[in-house]
Amino acid sequence: MLADVIHKVAQATQDDEQPYHPRPSMASPSRPDDPGRCIRQMVYHRLDTPAAPLPGRVLLVFDDGRTHEDLTIKWLEKAAVTVYGRQLPVDILLPHPIGEGFVCTVCGEFIPPDRMHGHIDALVDDLLGVTRLLELKAINHFSFQEALAGVPPMDYIVQCCAYLRGLQQAGHTIREAILLIKNKNTAQYVEFRIQYDAVSDSVTILEVIASEGTYHASGEVFEGVFTGAVTKFEAVEAYAASHALPTRPYRADSWRCSYCRWGKLCWSGYDQEVAARTPSATFDEELAALLADYYAASRTKSQAEVTTKRLRPVILGALEAAGAKSGLGGNHVAKVLLQHREILDEDLIPAPIRRAATIPKTVEILKVDVLKVPPRGQPALTP
Repeated sequence: MLADVIHKVAQATQDDEQPYHPRPSMASPSRPDDPGRCIRQMVYHRLDTPAAPLPGRVLLVFDDGRTHEDLTIKWLEKAAVTVYGRQLPVDILLPHPIGEGFVCTVCGEFIPPDRMHGHIDALVDDLLGVTRLLELKAINHFSFQEALAGVPPMDYIVQCCAYLRGLQQAGHTIREAILLIKNKNTAQYVEFRIQYDAVSDSVTILEVIASEGTYHASGEVFEGVFTGAVTKFEAVEAYAASHALPTRPYRADSWRCSYCRWGKLCWSGYDQEVAARTPSATFDEELAALLADYYAASRTKSQAEVTTKRLRPVILGALEAAGAKSGLGGNHVAKVLLQHREILDEDLIPAPIRRAATIPKTVEILKVDVLKVPPRGQPALTP
């Protein structure tokens, strides 16, 4: 009676009119091993391209995150920590105007295009009177485990750097920030204490501390973080001015694409794009090495699957014949375990409903093979 209406109400009442403009929460430089925030998505947004509405569940996830932030502040205020300056507005000067001016929906101020504008979560003073920026995030268990392992959440860190840059430009001497991340599933916390230097535009991760006692003195340094974010914002403007789209930085099966409001539009017509490509290309040695690695790994995987599929019934049959739950052979032991899973029996679903729920989906399949070497004097054969 209630569970089935909450998501629907959230979706029906959502306000998705969020015009594009450079902001700290979108500051995300592209790196060779991490494209960061999808620039193609940013261009769609910049061009005011109609987007699919967010599912009601996603809106509740966002709302849930804000609630967790308020709860964290409440508990910090009960500790020996001074928390103040919540939602303090911060302007970060840009090297030149980017995009258009806008009116901030939080403070009602007009923000000219020569600055990036945002509102910090808070400032905190420790027992020694040292003031730091406090940025709060509440994330799912999977992402939290990555952060707990010391993987820097660069989008969040660069957002902190942008705020620190703005605070320093305003005359504050604050150089450090605490990025405090909560696991929404377990109420665990992990914090990244970072230091940002606006002159060199570099950020140092000083330490990573978790609520269950894990401590890691990192010292990892990242250069050009704010400059890299500005470069991406500039690129968005250039693409938007020419009404062109950049190359997709992620593949269609990425979780980013599945959650993107422009995902279906972005990948529509991909069949025609592939059909229009040239028949073949020659890669350099670096990519050739990757092809060789992929081929070797896929062969090993396929051979392993064939072997396990062939041997599985033999071993299970031997356990059954012996009337045993486990069997010892040499220095290996085999066990049989039973799991009960719920599966969808499509034969019980009426055909009209099954057809209505079936949607087409394009899947990219990568196949790497070894080029067949022909006898001397004959043309090369393609796989």
